Amino acid sequence: YVLFNPKFGKEEDIQEEKVIPLTVGMGTGIGFYEGFLGPGTGSMLMAGYIKGAGFGMDRAAATARILNFGGNIGSYAIFAVAASVNYEVAIPFALANMIGGYLAPGYVLKYGYALLRPMFLVVAAIMITVQILNFI
Repeated sequence: YVLFNPKFGKEEDIQEEKVIPLTVGMGTGIGFYEGFLGPGTGSMLMAGYIKGAGFGMDRAAATARILNFGGNIGSYAIFAVAASVNYEVAIPFALANMIGGYLAPGYVLKYGYALLRPMFLVVAAIMITVQILNFI
């Protein structure tokens, strides 16, 4: 859908009355998905905010990151209580996530939609490919 709709997320037309119900609905549905599979959660949240509440891609990306972070913290807490955290994998991923979280806002503010849309499409294509390869 995003590939064939070049204006998807380019302009904002925020519908405030839809933000909270949409967040609760996506948090429940996508949170359930994230608990079992995980990949693509941020992209689904972004698309949901763009399509469902009229967010621009930059605001949708920022809001999705906050929700995704909350889901990650919740997942970590559950796995930590069960003593099932693989810190050899978790620590490098957490560091990479922090570096990306530090660098990304500057690029988004500087380049905006011109950067976000291609990045969104590339990441979505990679995730779809990985999921297909894992399924085969």
